[in-house]
Parts: sequence; structure tokens; C-alpha cells
Amino acid sequence: MEGYSYLPADTSLPQDSEVNLTYRDFFYQVDAGSRRCLPGTGESSILVIPVSFIDFAFDEDISSQLETVYQGNNGSYPSVSSFYAESSYGQKQLTFEIAPAFETGLTLDEAFEAAGSKRLSSYLLPLAVNSYEDDLTPFDADGDGYLDGVVLVYSAPDYQSYDYSSFLSLEEQSELWAYTFNLSGQPANIERPSPFTYSWISASFLEKGRGGGLSLDPHTFIHEMGHMFGLDDYYSTDRTDSSSSTPTSERYRAPTGMLDMMDYGLLDHNAFSKWSLGWINPFYVEEDVFSGQSSITVELRDLVNYGEAICIPARGKEYFGNAFGEYILLELYSPSSLNGYDAGRHYQNGYPNGYSMPGVRIYHVDARMWGKGQAFGNAYYAWNPADIAWGHLGVNPLNASYDVAASNTYSESSPENRRYSLLHLLEADGDYTFQNADFEEKGYLFGADNSTLFYPDADHGEFDMENFASFFVNEDGNGRGLFNDGSAFGYALRINGIRSLTEGGHEASITISLS
Repeated sequence: MEGYSYLPADTSLPQDSEVNLTYRDFFYQVDAGSRRCLPGTGESSILVIPVSFIDFAFDEDISSQLETVYQGNNGSYPSVSSFYAESSYGQKQLTFEIAPAFETGLTLDEAFEAAGSKRLSSYLLPLAVNSYEDDLTPFDADGDGYLDGVVLVYSAPDYQSYDYSSFLSLEEQSELWAYTFNLSGQPANIERPSPFTYSWISASFLEKGRGGGLSLDPHTFIHEMGHMFGLDDYYSTDRTDSSSSTPTSERYRAPTGMLDMMDYGLLDHNAFSKWSLGWINPFYVEEDVFSGQSSITVELRDLVNYGEAICIPARGKEYFGNAFGEYILLELYSPSSLNGYDAGRHYQNGYPNGYSMPGVRIYHVDARMWGKGQAFGNAYYAWNPADIAWGHLGVNPLNASYDVAASNTYSESSPENRRYSLLHLLEADGDYTFQNADFEEKGYLFGADNSTLFYPDADHGEFDMENFASFFVNEDGNGRGLFNDGSAFGYALRINGIRSLTEGGHEASITISLS
């Protein structure tokens, strides 16, 4: 590490007192009220219903298993409840009611036939909820007449664990996976709340981590709960869509390198996810903090233990006070706490090992909003989204709404430029492998590893827009990367050192320079 040494901070970065906009604040407006999400803070009670088919009955005590995974003691790995309590720094408390199993009285193919043109899960959801005989109002914390969330855990194996080709179509098989969805069109009912947001998960996901020592595996159940909070998938769903017209170079991209709870279900949530839910409030950089200097040095404690991160908008741009803009985001990863189980461990085939060392993760975030629909001309909006007047959207005759424009799935990004990613983890060695253009030849995704992290040496210690131009869609005339909105970043970063803290976790020294 010649030339690198830990430097004490010479500048304290500002931090707002609160986050002025979260997913919860606007999510119900998206698509004229057809989507909802859990509040990021406070208490929520979720109804979990096992769903059984005649030909795939539960062969063990599913209620006991689900009680353990959702809110019990699962040894070295947290339950869903304890994971979110810790990931939110105590700001979110989840409780789960494991209902008696709903016996469909149907074989799996009979259930698909009964569902007709509906999703199987959407067909079964109201039937399963109606089978719960007790009071449903405890599962409607905000009193809006809709259940805050329902989880259907079905007895049939997921389609990767069982050969259904003899009696199910490919479309039917694709439903036998895990996903979170919204059942719109149900009338609100204050006395007997209706189902709306729900997760659909095969019981076979309980067994995925057995090779890594988990007798009951919560990974997928934690991931799907993230969707209930409004978080997007950070992997590309185009890869498994045989009908997708997405170019090969974009279909197999993995912008966060698989190592994130909302990517391949590993490790803790990243700083963007936590910020967008109101769990953290990053420090931020604006040009005036330099006070005439060409560089400043700051210290950053790790995200998983201390909830710290740094947001750096393009030079000259204002800091919005929320996650829904375009910027560079820094977090210090520590292989401890919620990261500890997956750190350095091989979870299952096709998954990378979790990072086993501390290091800075640098993301390019493009969470700008756009106005969807004819009334807005499908346009990006550059102003602070916290200032949007949300109230009129539900009655807009043109069904217009706001949403986050970019996605890590090419086909789901705004048509203005589908190459824009919501969250792109920059690889410290400067080699952009996450685009995975070689997938069809090599047959595997390129996942993140320790070399992805920024740490203090000549090959992993510095970031600027010239040496990392290939990670950005746009460039200026001098070969420097530009933000998606055309702005020049205007800064360079150097990781001076990372040290262990006596109270646990890690701290990094980072120099930020004008460039």
C-alpha cells in the first residue's frame, strides 16, 4: 500500500436532520393507485398463509418452519423480523401471524385450470385470506381497508427444483417461483380488510441454504419482504425472459454484481435501499464545503453497523435531501453484523462468495423520477421530487403518475434510454465486467468479489471519471464519463486507509478532490 496512509478528517460533512421523501411517500400514487408498499418505519403485522395442493402436500410441520424463519431463532442467520429490525437500526418492527394452512382441494394443474387467465397467485390470494377466520384488522395498521401485506407460501416446489414439463406449460412453470405483486381492483373494507400487496413463495426456498449450513433458509423470504417495502430487484429479469427483445449485451448485465439483498438475496441492504426507505440520512458533498480548498478529507464509518454513507451530486448541483436523484453514493462495507453470515461464504451454486474484507462500495445512482402518461409526455423531471404535488394524480383522466425512471432491468427502464441503470456498483479495478456480454459464450454471470471494493492500494484506491468512463453511458469530448443527465461529476476520490474500530466495525479515510 505504498503511498497510502490513513489520514484524519479535516472536514465534517453536512447531514440533513431527516429524509424528506421515501418510497412510502409516493408509492401508492404510482399507476393511479395500483401499487402499495409498507411504511419503512414503525410497526407492521403481516399475515403468512401456507397454501397446499393435493399432489404437493407439505411433508413437514410448515407452520413451525415458517415461525422460525419469520420470527424465531434460526441459529447463526437472522429471521425476517430480526433482519429488518437490525437493517433499519431499530426503526422497523415486523410481526408475523402464521395462519393455518389453506387446503386448496385441488391438484396443481387443476388449480391452474381454475385460475384461467389470472395469475395462479392472484386467483388463490382472496380464497386463502377468506379462509382465515380470525379478525383481519390487526393486519391493517394504517386503517385504509387493505391488508398491509400477505405472504402465500405454497407447497409445490419452485420450477428450478422440479420437472413440471409433462403437465405444465412454460408460462405456468414460470409462476412457480418467488415474487411480490399487487392485486388491484379489490374494494377497501375497513371491517374486513382486503388483500392487496402480497408475496408468493415456494416452500422449497426454505431448503436453498442447506449446503451452506442453514437447516431453514430465510434469504428469499427476506428479499421478498424488501419488495413489500417498495424496493426493486437489482438484477436483470430480462435474462430469464425468453420473449425479451433486449440486446444480449444488456440482457445479462448484473449492475450490482449479485452481492446485495435485492440482487441475489445476499448480505444486508445497500445505502440506496436504506436511504429510500428512510432508515439512513447520508452525509453529502456540495462545492461550498471545500471553502476554497482543492480537496477535503473525511472519515466514514461502515454502513451495516453505523448507518453512514456519503452522497455526492454532480458539482454545482443541489442536494435534494432524498434518494430520488442522480449522484455518486459511497458506503463502507464491513464483513460483520448482517453481512457476517454471507461474508466469504458460498451460498449455493451460481452465486458468488460474499465480500470477506472491508472496503468502500461506490455506486452510480440514477433514481430520477419521470412523469408517466400523456399528460407529462413521459418526461424526466429535474426538480426536487419532494416538491411534487401528489394529490391530483389519482383523478388524472390520462392515468398519469410519477415513478422512478431507471431500472437495473433494461426492458423496464424509461424508453428515453433503457441503458440507464437505477443502481450501478462501480468496480474498483476499473474492469467493467458486470455488463456480462460474454454470458452466452461462458454461461455464467460475472459477480462482484473482493476486487470490486475500493481499498487503499494503487489498483483499487482511486476513482475519477476519466479512468472509469466505460462505466457511464455518456462521455464528454475528452473521454471523461458523464452522468446520465449530461452533468460532469467534477470530483475525484481516493481511499487513504481503512481501520478497525474498537467498538466493532470499520472506518475509512477518504479524500475528495475537485477535478
